[in-house]
Amino acid sequence: MIDLKFKRKNVIVDATQWFKLGDHPNVTKYVDEDEPEKIVGWINTIDGGNIVNVGDWIIRNSNGNYSSCNLEKFTKNYTLISD
Repeated sequence: MIDLKFKRKNVIVDATQWFKLGDHPNVTKYVDEDEPEKIVGWINTIDGGNIVNVGDWIIRNSNGNYSSCNLEKFTKNYTLISD
């Protein structure tokens, strides 16, 4: 897993794109009752938690809190500052 640095407005975060179970230590297996064959993950957040879909980004803010963001919103709101 490699965390890259991204900037949103004046906030810098670490982010990793998620593709499968095992890609990120904070993402656990989640089974959607409506689509049990679909590969999804779960990440605990300060608000409870989020489902993580393939291609979503896992974001760690400056306080060390995690969240997930879908690809469309991520590319719209964040700019890579280092790799």
